[in-house]
Amino acid sequence: MGEVSHKFWIGLSHWLHIWPDRIQRLSHFRSSAAGIATGLRVLFALIGACSDPAWATPRCEVFFAPYVQSSSPPLLQRLAEYEGEERGEYTDPVTRAPWRVRYFTEAEREAYRVRLNAEGRFVDSAGRRMNSRFDEEFLSFEEALLVIDPQNRWFVLPFEERGRYHHSSLLAGGAVKFAGTVAFLDGQIRRLSDISGHYRPESWRMLWLLRDLQRRGANLAQIEVSGRGAREFGGSPHLRAHEVREMLLR
Repeated sequence: MGEVSHKFWIGLSHWLHIWPDRIQRLSHFRSSAAGIATGLRVLFALIGACSDPAWATPRCEVFFAPYVQSSSPPLLQRLAEYEGEERGEYTDPVTRAPWRVRYFTEAEREAYRVRLNAEGRFVDSAGRRMNSRFDEEFLSFEEALLVIDPQNRWFVLPFEERGRYHHSSLLAGGAVKFAGTVAFLDGQIRRLSDISGHYRPESWRMLWLLRDLQRRGANLAQIEVSGRGAREFGGSPHLRAHEVREMLLR
């Protein structure tokens, strides 16, 4: 951002910062003024973040990434540090033991493929609605590993074992559109995250995925979101269903 452009945004940010208070003082309709003031402050926060080079990445990529509306966003590669993990060439940084990650063949991964049906619900390879186990001790659904391949096919691995089964298992270390975790109830997504140590998705990919699910008619009435995308969009590591609707699905 050039010096002139930078000064412009700073000046606009300053105007947006002070003007909401003036609106509230001058208006007789306090409730309406409060809503306008809040909206302007949100806009100020965004512009302020984008005008500050220290915050421009990744916050601006979240809101302005050109890939969000694309059906074919750039693919995400597995981190190079895991090269050779399937051959025992990666050493666990904690246990110091070599990993031997299981890589599935094309035929093997089909057992973990899930599909979105005409009702907007996800079903397994046998056509049954997806359901995740509910942990009564922690009062939450157990999340499974999720990857989306370059053809937009979903694969869900309901278990994980350190050094043996990871996100990279499903596509044999191949590139993905998205990697994270997911939990289902009666075919609806209840929990969704962009957490993956092997792929580390950029924050904008969560917004891309939600918009893609919307376009395809998925039932998102109960979805909750967590991870990097949730922090960037909502300022919280976890967004509840109503927050997802208000912030990400409008």
